[in-house]
Amino acid sequence: MSPLIVPIVEGDGEVEAVPVLLRRLLTSMRRHDLLSEIAEPHKTKRTKIWKKGELEKAVEYAASEENCRVILLIYDADDDCAKDFGASLVDRARKARSDKIIEVAVAVREYEGWLIAGVRKLRGRYGFPRALEPVADPESIRGAKEWLDRKMDRAYKETIHQASFSASFDICAAYRRSHSFRHFCKIIKRISRQLPPDP
Repeated sequence: MSPLIVPIVEGDGEVEAVPVLLRRLLTSMRRHDLLSEIAEPHKTKRTKIWKKGELEKAVEYAASEENCRVILLIYDADDDCAKDFGASLVDRARKARSDKIIEVAVAVREYEGWLIAGVRKLRGRYGFPRALEPVADPESIRGAKEWLDRKMDRAYKETIHQASFSASFDICAAYRRSHSFRHFCKIIKRISRQLPPDP
């Protein structure tokens, strides 16, 4: 049986969007064997994981998935330092389940910042104007959801748009323009290397 990747995310939008994004990245890495081995993400709110034992409980729950090999946590930094926040999460998570491959990706500000970094391929679609200009520093935007909402001719809703945008945004541009998205891509590449294809 192939190894299973179990994501832990913070919102309803990410529950739908993260598997879409993971499949895009794994496809680009020619790891088609892993596309069906991504579990439905477990949701644990960011405010909850600060409480003693709650992150550890989420990790244990993810580890209970049949054939779980990898636990991948994806959270927004909001106003915290992404590097420090990620280091804190990965340390706690690995102590909770040292028998699993544990990785943590933290989006600077918000997940939607990654989408803004690759917004070029969303122009003329989903209510975005064709003339929408890319943002010089997408990770500087505090309120990325609101930025998307202002640029669209309809209300941005995570549960409606996040997965669609994750399927369509320009991942190459996002890789170039967003440090935290680049780090996320490197994490997925590292996971793919740790999970050798079935013989």
